[in-house]
Amino acid sequence: GGDNDSGRGGATTIATATAAAAAIDEKPPLPWLFRRMSKVGAGGVGAARAAALQWTANVATQLGTDGFTRAPAIAAALLLPAVLCADVAVKGVAEEHRVLAAETLEIMRSVLPGEAFARAYAAVQRRVAGRREARRRAKALEAVTDPERAARAKIVKAGKRTAARKRKVQEYRTGKGSSMSSKKRAREV
Repeated sequence: GGDNDSGRGGATTIATATAAAAAIDEKPPLPWLFRRMSKVGAGGVGAARAAALQWTANVATQLGTDGFTRAPAIAAALLLPAVLCADVAVKGVAEEHRVLAAETLEIMRSVLPGEAFARAYAAVQRRVAGRREARRRAKALEAVTDPERAARAKIVKAGKRTAARKRKVQEYRTGKGSSMSSKKRAREV
C-alpha cells in the first residue's frame, strides 16, 4: 500500500509546483513586502528612502535576467519607487535620492530582458498618471460639491505664496543693511 501513496504524492508535488510557478507569474511574491518597500521608497525620507532604493537595486541584481523572465510581474513593483523618485514633477525628493533612483533605473534596465523594461516602465507610468488624474478629478469634483471648502483651500494656498514672497524680499533686504553701497555689492558678485 505504501508504494501507491508515494506515487500519488509525487504527482501532487508536481501539480503544486506548477501551480506555484503560475502564481509567481501573476503577482510578485510576498506582495506585502513589495508594497511596503515601494511606499517607503516613494514616500519615505532620508535614510529610509535611500535604503528602499538600494534594496530595489539589490533585488533586481540578485534576480537577474532569469528571475525576471520567470516572474515578470516583479518588474513593475520594483520600478515604482525609482520612477517616482527620479521624476522631477514629484516634489520633496532630495537630489541624492534622485541620483540613487536614476542609478537604480539603470541597473533595472541592464538586468531586465529585452522589452520587459519598456513594458514595466510604461505600466508604472500609466499607474502614476492614473493616480494623478484621479486626484485632479477629485479636486475638481470637490470644487463643485463643496465650494466653500475649495475657496478656503485657495485662500490658504494664496497666503502661503504671499508669505514665501515676503520671505524672499526680506532675504534680499538683509543684504542692503551692510556698510557698502548696492553698486559695490553688485560689482563683487
